[in-house]
Amino acid sequence: MAMLGGCDGDGGGTSDGTSTFTPPVTPPVKTPEKPTETIITDKLDLKIPPFIDKNPIPSPNQDAPGIGIERENNLTDKEPSVDQTISAVPDAGIREPVITGDGIERENNLAGKEQSVNQTISTVPDPRIQEPVIIGDGIDPVNNLADKEPSIDQTISTVPDARVQDQVVGGIGIERENNPIGKVPQIDQTSQPPAPSNPKKVGIYSLQYHSFKQVSARGEVGEGTPGAVRLAGEAKIFEGIESYLKRSLDNRFALLYRAMVTAFEKRSPKEFDVSFVTAPEFYWNVPFGDFWTKEELELGADLCLNTVTKHVKTLIKKFPAHQYGHIVLLPGTIAMLKPMTDPRKPNGTPVGGSTIYEAFNQVVCTHNLPLNDGKKRPAYMIWPKRVVSHIDYFDELGDKRKRDAGCDGRELNSLMPNPSHPGLKNPILKCTTSIASNVKVRIGYVTSSVGSSYDSNDNLITGKFQNDIIEGLPFGIDICLDYSAASVQLDQHRISQLNERHFKLDFLLAAGMGLDINNYAKTPHIQYAIRNEGIGGTTGEVEVWKLSLDKEKPKAGTKFVKISDGYRIGTPMIRIETDIRVNQNEIFDAPKNADTKDIPNILDKMNPGLVSVWSLDTVQPAGTVIASNPAPMTTVADKTIQFIK
Repeated sequence: MAMLGGCDGDGGGTSDGTSTFTPPVTPPVKTPEKPTETIITDKLDLKIPPFIDKNPIPSPNQDAPGIGIERENNLTDKEPSVDQTISAVPDAGIREPVITGDGIERENNLAGKEQSVNQTISTVPDPRIQEPVIIGDGIDPVNNLADKEPSIDQTISTVPDARVQDQVVGGIGIERENNPIGKVPQIDQTSQPPAPSNPKKVGIYSLQYHSFKQVSARGEVGEGTPGAVRLAGEAKIFEGIESYLKRSLDNRFALLYRAMVTAFEKRSPKEFDVSFVTAPEFYWNVPFGDFWTKEELELGADLCLNTVTKHVKTLIKKFPAHQYGHIVLLPGTIAMLKPMTDPRKPNGTPVGGSTIYEAFNQVVCTHNLPLNDGKKRPAYMIWPKRVVSHIDYFDELGDKRKRDAGCDGRELNSLMPNPSHPGLKNPILKCTTSIASNVKVRIGYVTSSVGSSYDSNDNLITGKFQNDIIEGLPFGIDICLDYSAASVQLDQHRISQLNERHFKLDFLLAAGMGLDINNYAKTPHIQYAIRNEGIGGTTGEVEVWKLSLDKEKPKAGTKFVKISDGYRIGTPMIRIETDIRVNQNEIFDAPKNADTKDIPNILDKMNPGLVSVWSLDTVQPAGTVIASNPAPMTTVADKTIQFIK
C-alpha cells in the first residue's frame, strides 16, 4: 500500500521499505492541610514497595502467598505514600469478608490504601459504616473508602474494629497488634525496587501486529439471544455489538499479555534498567465495517475507550517490578467516534446537516514504577492523536479498490479552529465506515483532547502528559499522521503538552507512517526513534533508529540530513531478539511464575503476533564535542546528543 501516502495522503515521512475514553475529569485534588498530630520524622533507609500478591486471597490464619504476610481483616494492600498521617476509627458494622474485583479479600474493605512511612496514628470513633457499597470499577469497598490513592501529607481516617484481636496487616509488610500507636512500620524491602535514575541500558519490546486490517469475528447467534441483530434483507442473526466488542477487547488484552510473558521469558527485562513495551496504532480496534449503524458506533465509543483503559491498568499489575524489572507500557491505540454537541463554522454559525463526529484516537500509557517514593508519578497517562487521517475510519472489510472505503473528501464547510490547536485548519471529512451497511459519517479533522495524567482512581492530576516519570529518561509519542502534521518534535502546541520537552526517546505508533530524519534536524536531545507500524506484511513493521550528529557525511545504510554544523544521522539498530512468536491457541500454557489470574482466553481468530527486542545505550560517550543547537541548551550528557563517530 506504499504506506498509503504517509498515513492519510497529506504528506508524511519516508521509511526504508515503507506509511478519549477520557476518564472523568474531576477538579484537582486540594492539598490537605498539614496534620496536627505528632509525626515521626526519623528517616528510614527503606525502599518503599507496592506489594504484588499473585494469590491475594489468603485464609484469615495463613500467610499470604508470595509475600509471607498474614492477613485477618486485610485492611491494607496499597503502596505506602510519604509523610502521611493515619487515624483510626472504630467500626462495628461489617461482618463478612468481601471478594473484590481485583481478587483481594477484604473484611472492612479498607484495603487498597496507600500508607506512609512516617506515620502518626490516632483514634477517632465513627459509627457510620454499615453495609458494603458496590462501585463501578468492580471493587467492593465499604462506603467507597477503599482503593483511594492518598496524596502526600494527607490524613486518612480509618475505623478500628472491636473484632480485631491479634492481626498482622497484609499488603505492606507492616505487623501490628491491636494497632499500637506510635510504632514505626517495618517494611519488607525486597518487594519493590526503587525507580531507576538516569538509566543507562533500556529495553524495547515491540509487538508486531497488523492492526490496520483486523479480523472480523462478529458471529451468528440463535433466535432470542439478548442484544442480537438482523441485517436488513438477511436471514442470519448476529450477536449484538456490545457483547462482540467486549469479547474482542478481551482477546486483545490476552494477546498482549501473552506477548509480554513470552518475550520476557525469552529475554528478561531485568537485564535492563527500564523497558518499554509497544503495540501499533489501532491495536485495540475491531474493523469499522463491523459497526452496522451510527447508533452502534456511538454505543461502542465509551465502551471501548473505558474498557481499554481498564485492561491496560490491569495488565501492568501482572508484571511487578521485583519480578520483571521496571516497565513502561505503550500498548497501541484505540480509535472511536463521538458526536459533537454544537459544531460551528469559523463565523460562529451552526454547521447544520447530519451529525458531526469528533475522533478519539489515544494511547493509554501505564507503568510499574513506584507511586509512593515522593516523585508524584501518575498511575497512567493518555496521549491523544491530534489530527484525523483519511484512512483512520476506514472499512477494512470493504473493497480496497473502491475509493469510498474511508474518508474520500472534505466538505467546503469547515469548523471553527479548535482551541486545542488553533493554528490548524479544521475541515470536515466525509467518510464511509461501512460499505455494506452504507454508514457515512462526517468527522472533524482536528481533535480536542490533550495530553493528561491520572491517579490510580482515575482522578485527573494534570492536563499534561507526564513524560518524565523516569528520572533522566523522558520520552515523547506521536500517533501516525501527527508525526508529519503536529509532531512532538516540531509543533509547539504538542510540545507544550509534555512535562519535559527535551526528551530522549521518541515513539511513533502508526498505521501508515514512516520515520523521517528531517523531524530530528532541530532536536539534538532525541537519541532514539522507535516505530511500531500496523501496516506491512502479515505482522506490521517495527524498527529503531539511533540518532546522532557528525561533521562528516555518513556512509550508505543510514538516513541523514544536512544541518548547519554537520549531519543529523539515523542508523537502524540490530535487534537482539526477533520473531518471538505469540501463541494464539485458545488455551495458553503460561510460564509457571506468570500471574494468569483473570487473564481471558483468546476466543476468536486474530492476526498473528511477533515480538522483537532491542537494547539501547542512553549514555553518551565522554570527551565528545557537543552538537550546536539553534536554541540555547545546557551541555549536559542527558539533555543533548553529541557528535559520535
